[in-house]
Amino acid sequence: MKSFLLAFIVLLLLHACVGNDPAPKFAYEANPAYTGGYVEFFGPYYAEYKNNNNVISLSIWSDSLHVNDQETLVGFGQFLSIEDIFVSPTSHFLPAGIYRASESGEAFTFYPGKKIEVDAMSINTGAFIYYFEKIVKYDIQKYIANGSFEVSIAEGKHTIKCNFTLADSTKITGVYSDSLLHFDQSTIPAGATRTKLKLQTR
Repeated sequence: MKSFLLAFIVLLLLHACVGNDPAPKFAYEANPAYTGGYVEFFGPYYAEYKNNNNVISLSIWSDSLHVNDQETLVGFGQFLSIEDIFVSPTSHFLPAGIYRASESGEAFTFYPGKKIEVDAMSINTGAFIYYFEKIVKYDIQKYIANGSFEVSIAEGKHTIKCNFTLADSTKITGVYSDSLLHFDQSTIPAGATRTKLKLQTR
């Protein structure tokens, strides 16, 4: 009888230990290989704030993500969006160099990601990474709070090496190495609303 009670108690303890184990944390890709993307040129977009540097935005994505016939990004993978990259007033493309997160608006910097309130609406601005996962419940958007990316150009191809810190302190890297489509949006008035790439809703 004592042996039976002892075995029963051991089983209860084992069950309690298993039940208290935390669920494993979902691991997001920290070093994506970006496979597609483009840049947009907006000219001196912040001229009304006395910043005459030109502004370029960068959009790159990985895995099965692609832009469909409805101009919507669909699939799964990581989507990196950097809305405000500052270059000199004489630059119209994304020149080689190291770009650092900063709110200075100086050449070779980019605005970090954050949420601002405009007319009682929350608007995301700056730099982000969106995770579109095979398991939809793990889809998430995260702000890029700090870090840098390096651009090199050879034989018509841009190589972009990322080294970022997210708002939740996660470190991420990633590389894009291919040609980049370039769209001239400089006819959009300075400070006017810019059209963003539509993202899939799942």
